Amino acid sequence: MDELAAIASNLDAHVRYVHESAPVPSAWAEACRYYGLVVPGRSAGVATVDEVAAALRVVMMRAAAELERVQRTLPEGVANEALARLWDRLAGLVPKEADAYEARIKPKSAGLGLGAIFENAQASVGKHWWSDMKFDLRITLICKTCGAPQQKSRDFTCAYCGGDLFRRGGG
Repeated sequence: MDELAAIASNLDAHVRYVHESAPVPSAWAEACRYYGLVVPGRSAGVATVDEVAAALRVVMMRAAAELERVQRTLPEGVANEALARLWDRLAGLVPKEADAYEARIKPKSAGLGLGAIFENAQASVGKHWWSDMKFDLRITLICKTCGAPQQKSRDFTCAYCGGDLFRRGGG
């Protein structure tokens, strides 16, 4: 089905053209003329989401007309998977692509407000303040005679008083 591939390729090209033209005021004016869109009260500037949706509806309707023409040439009762996929794509084209455009032009939030607090809290769930701490493990023994600390390993006599770090019972 070379015709279906051509329709899909043409559809991709038109969707790309709408997306590329929408943020550029002069290009968008040309796209509006190409698709026959008349927007009352249109001021110069980037396209709104509604204007992009209107252009995408024109693209979708033109592709649907071509798809119907191809479908009429098929023998009666022949199921075509590629044809069904294209119809499914056309059915969701306008909302999907309009949402994609809106996500592109929507300003990023400054991260202020209650939503940012909950987002930050959600990001830190399961983390503890001590989980990132690094420390060197040392054992300090305290002399039972004078109370001085001893940090040398395996030396059980006090460096200050010479006493045993561990008093032995009975002596």
